[in-house]
Amino acid sequence: MTYDVEFYDPRHDPEPDFWEPWRRAAGQWANWGWAPMRAGSLHSRDPLLVAVLRRRAEPAVAGVVCAVVCAAIPRARFCGARGFPRAGYLHVVAPQNSGQTGWHLDTDSLEERAAMLRAYVRAARRELGAAVAGVLWRQVGKGDVAALPHRLVVRPTLPFCLIDTPFRDRSGWLATLRGERRRELKRLARVLERDEDLMVFAGLGREVVTAAEVTRAARLNFDRHPTAWADRNTGLRAYAWNRALLDSDDVGAIAYRDGSGTLLGVAMILEHPTRPYLMSWGAEPIGDGGRRHLYFDLYGRMIDRATAAGAEAVLLGKGATEIKTDLGARQLAQFAVVARTF
Repeated sequence: MTYDVEFYDPRHDPEPDFWEPWRRAAGQWANWGWAPMRAGSLHSRDPLLVAVLRRRAEPAVAGVVCAVVCAAIPRARFCGARGFPRAGYLHVVAPQNSGQTGWHLDTDSLEERAAMLRAYVRAARRELGAAVAGVLWRQVGKGDVAALPHRLVVRPTLPFCLIDTPFRDRSGWLATLRGERRRELKRLARVLERDEDLMVFAGLGREVVTAAEVTRAARLNFDRHPTAWADRNTGLRAYAWNRALLDSDDVGAIAYRDGSGTLLGVAMILEHPTRPYLMSWGAEPIGDGGRRHLYFDLYGRMIDRATAAGAEAVLLGKGATEIKTDLGARQLAQFAVVARTF
């Protein structure tokens, strides 16, 4: 099978007519929307490159691969309106999400998936030349490692966590937890319910919280857990990206406020019919007027929403693995793969 590969730069390329129908049909979350991808790329150190694969002579989209183009020398990273680094590598990862896989292919055949990804790498090298000296594939599931071409190094990364929701309500979830954790969550729910200065709002994101509030909460969370390579003002911490995301109709939020309306904590949720995704959480520090235990209360509310909607699971992403596991999450192994492009 031969594949045609088209490349798009969301910084300046208009949204293709097929994009939103494809995103919905493929079950991809709102961070794959064109407007959030454009905002994320414009406000990131590394530009985003979107590849669309089709089987030769077939109009339907067969696959999509998203990658940021990283400069070989970190200090040379930039974000201009156009252009890519002269020398660098592809970092294949979902748009502004470190837990999702950066590609979606319409087949479960390992052989065909491998052929499609080979076609993508060859086309990317033709498109960018030396800017694609190698590929870093991130958030690779165990079953897809063998599909990646020219593998050099394979390393496990933090596992992905999710809570399956076969039960009908929160009590079903609580029954699956160890006794001490179950009793503690029930106690915390009673304490927060008696707090007359605490209000909880849940619903469509833009009706619950503003982009400025989400950005501030994300930066507070970043300040508590900084990373050496990340920028406090990019990615999920960029106002423009949060504003674009909140314009989406499939982004929800759970917000905690005090009696004056001040935001105490907010969770952003990428809505999905069967697999809602807890994308981010940010909260006011306890010493600055924040409240204890909101993060744990959030899990119960996520379960409430998921079971009411008949969802299969609540996706929790990476990090805080021990806490998430104690709250009933199971782990999916993920890998990072370094590969040649030839």
